[in-house]
Amino acid sequence: MDGIYDTADAAHDRVIQLDRLNRAVRQRLTTPPPTVAEWVAAWLPAHFAGAATTAKYGSMLRTHPSRLR
Repeated sequence: MDGIYDTADAAHDRVIQLDRLNRAVRQRLTTPPPTVAEWVAAWLPAHFAGAATTAKYGSMLRTHPSRLR
């Protein structure tokens, strides 16, 4: 439960963690979102899928390139 800490140090550490999270969220809100092409370039290599699924994704991306803009 947030708000109850065993020590002042633990509470201070949580404040620092929340401040960092707030800064990260504010930064994301002020920068433009990635394009679909940028998102796919980051997501696809990290996505765990079988060969058939990966081939299907590749086919869809090649067939519908206008969606990547």
